[in-house]
Amino acid sequence: MKHEMSHDSIESSVIKKQKLDASQPPVKNAKSEKESDPDSTVVRGAKRKAVAMLMSFYGKDFFGMQVTREKNFPGIEDIFCKYLVDGGLIRQDDYDCFGKMNFQRSCRTDKHVSAARLVISFKMYELDNAVEIINSFLPKSVRVHDYVRTTKGFDCKKWASSRIYNYVVPSYCFQHKSAVNKQALQLFRVDETLKKRINEVLNHYHGTKNFHNFTSRKEGKDPSAIRYITSFKITDTFLWPDKCEDESVEQTEYLTLSVHGQSFMLHQIRKMIGLAMAVVRGNTEEIIYEKIFGNDKHDIPKAPSIGLYLENVFFEYYNKKFGTDGMHTPVKWDHCEDAVENFKREQIVCNILNDMRKEKVFEEYLPILDLHTYTTEIGHRLTRPDHVPNVTEVKTELDKVENDSVVLENETEKIVNNS
Repeated sequence: MKHEMSHDSIESSVIKKQKLDASQPPVKNAKSEKESDPDSTVVRGAKRKAVAMLMSFYGKDFFGMQVTREKNFPGIEDIFCKYLVDGGLIRQDDYDCFGKMNFQRSCRTDKHVSAARLVISFKMYELDNAVEIINSFLPKSVRVHDYVRTTKGFDCKKWASSRIYNYVVPSYCFQHKSAVNKQALQLFRVDETLKKRINEVLNHYHGTKNFHNFTSRKEGKDPSAIRYITSFKITDTFLWPDKCEDESVEQTEYLTLSVHGQSFMLHQIRKMIGLAMAVVRGNTEEIIYEKIFGNDKHDIPKAPSIGLYLENVFFEYYNKKFGTDGMHTPVKWDHCEDAVENFKREQIVCNILNDMRKEKVFEEYLPILDLHTYTTEIGHRLTRPDHVPNVTEVKTELDKVENDSVVLENETEKIVNNS
């Protein structure tokens, strides 16, 4: 037999439950809690905003725009995001797992490579004078210029429509090897004929091509090696150091090579420049460009990393879709041009030139161009990632290859004679 509860019984039950709840301590809602963590400057409950941030850095002392979690091998992201925590713009949890703040960079730079205008996107707590707070922690070789709010799902890597990289190199690197005077490299000057020749060689990279030979760990049939290059040319010629700084120092002529493309792979630009040097200097024939974009692997040189820096990143598609809707700010940095150019001149280019001369980077690099095969014979055995071997190392490697060949021939002859 079913028993129905009377109205008085229901009311009595509700009253008992309310008394029981009143005797328990209240449960805090973590999402709405406004108290500050004593160990953090982040205010609980504050809403994070999706932003795009413009930064510059000189990369000589860092292992690229990446996170390494290694104290002795710091990436830019290691120190930068740690200081975001210290400044109260992100949580420690965000630093421990970058995915929690949707962190992304527009370009992943190689070890020792610099950037004049690199954009990162992530979610942060907006604080008054956020840029000044971040810069107060950063070394002088790394600077934040400004940030803008973006759409919630903004990813600077996916939305970047193209990039420009610059490479600073002494002009004597393009002097024909038969005319090189090692005692007077600093006196060499390019003329209009040689400039035209260099640009003609760089023109081979234009268009959509298979660049598997210009990176590592990609085969000829890998579709991800297909890249699009808009332009590649000399954009500046200058003498350094300035005579007004030191009259006794011999000036060297430098070229700035600029490449504009949709996206680039690891070591791609450095290998394109290394091969262009070899062709202009006469280390190999220009006909190599008819083979290098095919499926076979070729042994080509990789130029030193120190001269390379990211010049600019563009967000044309994003700005066209969201930048004019009246609700979002376009990802543009025209108002930061003076600050960026000053940083580029004083921290990037000046340090590149000083370190390049002090370490005699290209004086040691050029002899290596003579030791590459520019064929399919050896492949990538002459170079290791992020390392420019000296002449002794390369000769030793070639001797090993030659000895291996002799041993193989002897063993083959023994087999033939015994059969």
